[in-house]
Amino acid sequence: MRDREIDVVNIAGTPSVLARIPVPGNPNRSVLSKNQSLLYVAQDNSDSVAVIATANNQVIAEIKVTAPVALFPNAEGYKGANPNSLALSPDGNSLYVTDGGLNAVAVVAIDNAAGIRTVEGLIPTGFYPNSVSVSADGSQLYIVNGKSATGPNPQNPDAASNQYDLQLTKAGFQIVPIPSRSNLATI
Repeated sequence: MRDREIDVVNIAGTPSVLARIPVPGNPNRSVLSKNQSLLYVAQDNSDSVAVIATANNQVIAEIKVTAPVALFPNAEGYKGANPNSLALSPDGNSLYVTDGGLNAVAVVAIDNAAGIRTVEGLIPTGFYPNSVSVSADGSQLYIVNGKSATGPNPQNPDAASNQYDLQLTKAGFQIVPIPSRSNLATI
């Protein structure tokens, strides 16, 4: 993460580094396509997902996941979406990316044969989503939200009562039906 690279390691016998793939952002989670030809890597500080061809260990695309370009072209290059996790649909035609800074999951339509990867919409989530998985049948998302509103502080904040903000913050879990493409446009 610190070096902004993906390291390819041969784990047969004594592990050795085969390649270092530079990426534009700090890499977080990654997922391989079903045929293992593409590696998708969430990059939090570049608000994008790198697409790496595993045959030659090259970044072949960068998907900006802040919002659909038609809704938010982001000509000024504003940052803050913080993509931190991702998951592929069982058919490989959709990529779901948690945008922690936006409290949303970006839905990316994928057509690798045509080289098209487009954000179609955002699914609202709880506070700072940081993990997403897809059900085996591709109908639901399982989303972990890393934070919550702490609410009132019932006791004075001191070490003995554990009433500091960080002690009161809790994680959350959501099960969300995956919207159709037409419904996604209305969310």
